[in-house]
Amino acid sequence: MEPMQPLEPIVPSLPPAPPRSTPIQQPGGFPGWGTAPLPPPGSPPPYGVAPHGMPFAPISRSYGLATAALVCGLLGLVMFWFFGIVPLLGLIFGLISAKAIKRSSGTLTGLGKARAGWITGLIGVAGAGVFMWAASTGRLDTAVDTDSNPNTSPYIEADVGDCVRSFPDGELVYELEFLSCDLPHGVEVYLEGELNPDGRREYPGDDAVLIEVEQACGDGFEAYVGRSYESSVFEVYYLYPRALGWKAERGAYFCFVGEVGRTTTGSAFQSDR
Repeated sequence: MEPMQPLEPIVPSLPPAPPRSTPIQQPGGFPGWGTAPLPPPGSPPPYGVAPHGMPFAPISRSYGLATAALVCGLLGLVMFWFFGIVPLLGLIFGLISAKAIKRSSGTLTGLGKARAGWITGLIGVAGAGVFMWAASTGRLDTAVDTDSNPNTSPYIEADVGDCVRSFPDGELVYELEFLSCDLPHGVEVYLEGELNPDGRREYPGDDAVLIEVEQACGDGFEAYVGRSYESSVFEVYYLYPRALGWKAERGAYFCFVGEVGRTTTGSAFQSDR
């Protein structure tokens, strides 16, 4: 007997695979995994790629600090009196945000808000400076309607023709209560001057200053009232400088007229009383 030869394994034949450029059809009509076909000529490029291989422009966003600068700047126009803090923030935020937006290459927007913020902030800071200057020098006190309301101000602001409710009786005077001369008042300023106008004179002492002021007030009485002091119903009062404010206030002094123990209505100027 001849030996039997081993049988070769039967390899089943498989249907040919579809081309890779088309999806594989699965049972039920749904495509399986495969490679999508190339787009037809002239169709738009796939998502995420701009024509000619250029990337899309970066997405820009609004810069929040620029908005904050605008808000602070606008608020500072009406709140500058609050030591200038609010407009100062608008100025700082505006400058910082404007610089950042310019360097962002278009990724940040809001340059107009930033500019408006620092401009209005600058105006507010300037207004705050004027306000604080006016407050420190007593200029705000002059805004009070003295026709019906007394106005307490530093005595150094007294001018000829101003009327005062009553002459102070303290040893040192810092403020006077001004009011309209049409209202009953105690004294009226009729002369003012300086004993140290150039600020170089040394303080000569209380007694010497007092003599100089009495002489100046006596000399100017008749020219203002229209009658000599000896024949007038008015008494003379005066404020004279002390060593403490001799140089700072240039040795300023003030002369007043008023009836002793009585109030007066109207001005004493050329009253011939």
